[in-house]
Amino acid sequence: MITGLFSSPKKTDKIRTMKKLYLVVFVIFLFNISFAAPVIMVSSNGYWNSISTWNLNRLPKVGDTILIPANRTVIISDDQDFNGFVYIKILGKLLFENNNSTLNVDAPSVIAVFPNALISGNGSASQKIRYNNSIIFRGADLVSGPQLFQLSQMALLLLCSLRYQ
Repeated sequence: MITGLFSSPKKTDKIRTMKKLYLVVFVIFLFNISFAAPVIMVSSNGYWNSISTWNLNRLPKVGDTILIPANRTVIISDDQDFNGFVYIKILGKLLFENNNSTLNVDAPSVIAVFPNALISGNGSASQKIRYNNSIIFRGADLVSGPQLFQLSQMALLLLCSLRYQ
């Protein structure tokens, strides 16, 4: 038998299996890249409902990771509704202004308040954060990091410590 000219059937099967495996891994990689949540970040202090506040020159939307960096402040002065997943990372300040300014998010959204970050209102009970229709913040409250807001299966608010990453 001449070695090197023809592969054995077992070796050929292994090569085909490896090619299939690499193809599957590559397809999964492309799938994850194409559906990665965009990160929208506060580029200058301002109002949530102003596109000039955000680095992508648009307002945050469902599916976004929303980042408020340290030394940046965003003011919510009206209702902001997210009927789907958002991940809000607060390293700076999220302030509520005016009556009836509300941030509404649905499960499985996450609001992470990192060390030295702050959520605050001006004392109005109509300023609030609602998570799945449960009020987790009112304008008279002061929330400073680290905190993690999310809803468990039993509709309880979890407050957990986070390390700055």
